[in-house]
Formats: sequence, structure tokens, C-alpha cells
Amino acid sequence: MTLEGKFLWSRVQYLGIAPLPALWLLLSIRATDRAQLLTPLLRKALILLPLITLALHATSPWHSLYYRNLSLVHSGPFLHLHFQRGLWYYVHLGMLQLSFLAGNILFFLSWKNSSLSGRRESAILLTASLFPWITHILYIIGMNPWGVDTNPFVLTVTTIVCGWGFFRHKLLNLMPFARERILEVMSEGVIVVDKKNRIIDFNSPAGSMIPPLVPRSLGMKVEEVFASIPELLEALRLEEPLGHELSLPDHRGERSFRCRISHIRDRGGSLLAKAVFISDVSEQNNLRKNLEKVIAFDELTGLYTHRHFWETCRRELLRCRRRGNPFAILLISLNLFQEVKLRYGHEAEDLVLKEIAALCTKTVRAYDILGRYGDEEFALLLPETDLQGALSVVERLSREISQAKIPFRSSHLKVTASFGIVPSNPGADDDLESLLLRAERAVLQAKEEDLGKVVSLLPTGTAEPVV
Repeated sequence: MTLEGKFLWSRVQYLGIAPLPALWLLLSIRATDRAQLLTPLLRKALILLPLITLALHATSPWHSLYYRNLSLVHSGPFLHLHFQRGLWYYVHLGMLQLSFLAGNILFFLSWKNSSLSGRRESAILLTASLFPWITHILYIIGMNPWGVDTNPFVLTVTTIVCGWGFFRHKLLNLMPFARERILEVMSEGVIVVDKKNRIIDFNSPAGSMIPPLVPRSLGMKVEEVFASIPELLEALRLEEPLGHELSLPDHRGERSFRCRISHIRDRGGSLLAKAVFISDVSEQNNLRKNLEKVIAFDELTGLYTHRHFWETCRRELLRCRRRGNPFAILLISLNLFQEVKLRYGHEAEDLVLKEIAALCTKTVRAYDILGRYGDEEFALLLPETDLQGALSVVERLSREISQAKIPFRSSHLKVTASFGIVPSNPGADDDLESLLLRAERAVLQAKEEDLGKVVSLLPTGTAEPVV
């Protein structure tokens, strides 16, 4: 082969060699998701410098910037192009070494920062990136057989390894760091557990929600990490995916989390991993509790609202009747309450209701059901109480209410109450509505006959004055 023919093939070879530093650096940046490194100046340099290298190499016979004193030499069985290196050759050599070194650093950082699940893919690229750099150094210092440039062969191996990684593990479609970026932007906490119950990945929200979850938890068994959270361990042991709610202590107090577990299976149905999705539902639970409280409790008196009183009483009546226990319904109506309101205003009205409600709550038993029934009325269900027991309760309430002195401005407010009692009828199955209607009739009769009187409406339907 002639010198001109050998140099022609060298020109063809440089179509791949000249852009190699730029292409390798672009691959490293793209594969490690470091797009912020591609500044406008670097972009221009990555386009311009390979073109300069290509042009100076192709025109070497007319200047000495790249090659000087070209000749052919025999080394073993091979015929080589011999030359002296020019200034731009060293520039290109420096760019090549720097690009290999930058790629090695980027792939090493990617491998180091990857979670356990992503280290294999990152290790493939890190290993592949070491081949051309080491081989090129050996070539520069002359440690190559018969002077043969082994870089093309090594680059071929590197290409095969990278290609296997790209297509086998789809590295450029969804690299481990890309998965991590997706996980990090999620508001839900995500924990990935392999089939051996080892934690192989989790995102920052999961770490902030679950205190035992720290970086060194990667690779550890869930039994070690979540020993203080038996609810989560129990959920992970179940064979089927589910939703679960658990409470954990937090610097802000007790926090509530909703936990969903999804099983990841291969095409054959075998379990590959479990993905645990954790949402902080503390605010929703607090809102629900506050709403339930608004619905269940009267804001002024703190007693059950009319609606919640009905719902609670229905359940309690069913229980009493199922067990054959007696019960009594008591209606309490404050006397001359409108006069208090007209004379002293709404402030006094609210104060009286609040104080009488507190007095009644303190007087009755813990399992008695007390609620606000109307503007000036309270209803009371007395489980496991016959007529005589109800009368004892009325006696105590009447005494406490009549003796109460409610401080208001510079004086004291005093009120009395009338009572209507409806005892249970063992042979009847009256619903709550009819029982309360009878209690209303009894308390109206008590008011009509004498303020402060007690009337019991017996199961026969007849009203019997008691006090």
C-alpha cells in the first residue's frame, strides 16, 4: 500500500475519531442526567472542535499542525503510518483524555448515588467507560503490540457493552437516576421491597414520613427497619395488595398515613417486588374529625346535637331491647327561659344554656346519653333504668338546677326546669320518635300544670304527675 492510500484510510478513520471526545462527553452527560452541564459555550465547543480536528487532520500534508513527516514503517506483520505529532494532535489528545476522565467521573458518581435497584445499570456504564481511557493511556506510552493502535478494537468492545446495557436494560429510556427523579417529584412516599423483603429503593417523602427509614436502610430487611411499626410489617406479609392506615409519632404530634401496597409481578405471575405507597392523611383525618365533631356536638353546650342524639339513642334502644333491659327517656325544659332572654339578652341566654348543660353532664352517669333537643330543652336517655331510677335522676337534676346561681355581670341568674319522663314498656316496640313525642307531651303538661313539675307518661298513655 502506498503512503497516499494509507493516509486516505486514516482520513476515513478520523471521521469517527475526531468527534469521539464530544460524542463521549454528550453520552456521559445524557446517560447520567446532567443536562445542566451543557452550557451554551460547551455546546459550541463540542461542535466546533471536532470540525477543526477533522479539517487539520485531512490537510496535514500542507502544514505541520497535526502530522509531520509522514512515512510508512513495518512493525512485525503490519505496515504502519509513521508520523511526528503536531500541536493540534496534542490538543485533540487532551480533549480525548478529558472527555474519558469526565465520563468516568460522571458514571462513578451515578453509580455511587444510585439506589440499590439502580446500581447494576450504573455499574455497566462505569465499567464500559474505563476501557477506552485505560487503553488509550497504554497506547500513548507505547505499551501496544507491534505499535498497533488498539483503540478501535477497545472502542468496539465499549460500544458492545454500552449497547447491551442500553437495549437490555433500556438505560437511555429510563435510567436509575431518571426513576429516582420521578420518585422524588412524587408527593407520595414510595418504598420498593424485593421478594426477599429487602428495601431496594425509597424516595425523600418516604424518608420524612417514616422515621426509621434512612439511607443505610437500603439493602436491609424490612423486619430490621420497621421493627417499631408492626402494622406496616403485617401489611407487607400479606399475599394480596391492600390499603392500610397506620399512625406514627412525629415532631408535630401523632400523624396518620394511608399505606397502599402493590405487587409487581413478571409475565408468569411470579412476585418481583412490592411497591409501598404512603400518603400523609393527617390533615384529611383532622378535617373529618372536626366535621364529625361539628355534626355530633352542639357548639354552645358541647352536648350531642339533635341529629346525633337520635342516631345514638336508636342504637342504644336496640341494645336495651335485645338484652331485655329497661330504659327511660327524660325531657328537660327550662322554665321562663324566654323572659331571661328578653330581659338580659342573648349573652345571658347562651350563658344559662352552657351552664345548665355542664351541670346536667356532671350529674348524670357517663353512659347516659344527653343531647340538646330544642332552644331551651335537653333530652336524656337513661339505659338500664326503670321509672324509679329515672325519678331519682330527675330529683338530683331538679335540685341542682334550682340551686344553681349563674354569675352574670353584677348579679346571678336562676332558672328552674320542668321534666317529662317516658319509661320503657317491656311488651311494646315503640320507636324513638313516638317515645320522644310522648316525652314532649309529658313536659308540656308539666309546664301547664305547674312550673317545675315532673310528669311521667306511662306506657298506657296516661300522664301521671310525679312531683
